[in-house]
Amino acid sequence: MTDDNLTDDSPAPLTLRDDLRTNKWWGAVVLSGIAFVVTCFAAVVSPMGDPQSPMNTMITQHGIKIFLIEAAALISSCLIAMAVDRRQTLRQQQGERNETETP
Repeated sequence: MTDDNLTDDSPAPLTLRDDLRTNKWWGAVVLSGIAFVVTCFAAVVSPMGDPQSPMNTMITQHGIKIFLIEAAALISSCLIAMAVDRRQTLRQQQGERNETETP
């Protein structure tokens, strides 16, 4: 099936897989986000169990440090991914402008 709305000179739609190939930092965003969510779930569930369990002890002793490290990793990877994405977009736009200006 062809899309009648696309013209011959229009770019093909960009998929998520294409974004991940051009900007590897989005993978770091996903991984750090998953780690953060899993830690949140562990912090909520661990007090419901045995107070002497290793998970509960670790969350009690080091929970704040773990959350801060994971939050910093998530924030920094998000900022880096957005900066790299913006830089790639500007380069692409500059290349398109150069192509249209040359006779």
